[in-house]
Formats: sequence, structure tokens, C-alpha cells
Amino acid sequence: MANFIKWNQSVSVQQELLDKQHKQIYDHINKLHAAIMEKSVDKALTISIMNNIENYTNEHFSTEEKLLAACNYPGLEEHKLIHQKMSKKTAELAQEIRQIRGTDAQALLLFLKDWWQQHILKTDMKYVPLSKWS
Repeated sequence: MANFIKWNQSVSVQQELLDKQHKQIYDHINKLHAAIMEKSVDKALTISIMNNIENYTNEHFSTEEKLLAACNYPGLEEHKLIHQKMSKKTAELAQEIRQIRGTDAQALLLFLKDWWQQHILKTDMKYVPLSKWS
């Protein structure tokens, strides 16, 4: 099955660790997509993958914020607020899946794909020219 979301150089933030984490997030989304599309997959697997997305999202945001703070990035507070909103939304989506409420799987996948692509391309790219990675 082809990847649902593909990382490429156009979304590179020019920092090895952050690019690696972004790739990992894309990988988690692709695993969720595969699990949802495979009708015979156990619900526990979908829950596990969504939990991984939730946990890894928070880990990534923490790493990114620390690196931006070390660079004295002027937009850090605004960036943190965006992260907080996404962390909250990801937690809500994970909870819906865990409680087996009527989560629309396609809408969930499209939300994750669109949010991450737009966040990296529009929000994260703002710090690339201003950051002095150590």
C-alpha cells in the first residue's frame, strides 16, 4: 500500500533531529492509515497506533520548543500555543478512538495529514531562516 502522507525535502526544517521526528510522525500516520484501511485489523492495533501518535506528538513538540528556545526564536510563544492546541486535539481524537465512539476514520486521517503538512510548511518554516542550530 502506498504511503498516505510522504515526507520529502520540501518539508525539511534543516535540523536533523526535527526532520527525523517529522518523518516519524508521518510514519505513525501511515501506520494508522494502513490499520484503518485493513478491515481485519484488531481495534487494539488502531488504538495503540493512535496512542503512539499522541505520545510522539507531545515528545516532538517538547523537543522542537527546547531547540527554538536555545536559538532565541522570537515566535516561540505563538508556536507553543499552536502546539498546545494540537496536543489537545490529538488527545481528544485518541480518546474518541479508545472509547470507540463514532470516530470518522477518514476525517481523522485527513485532519492529521493536513494539519502536519500545513504546520510544517507554514508554521515551522518560519523558524528555519531565523534559527541557528547548534
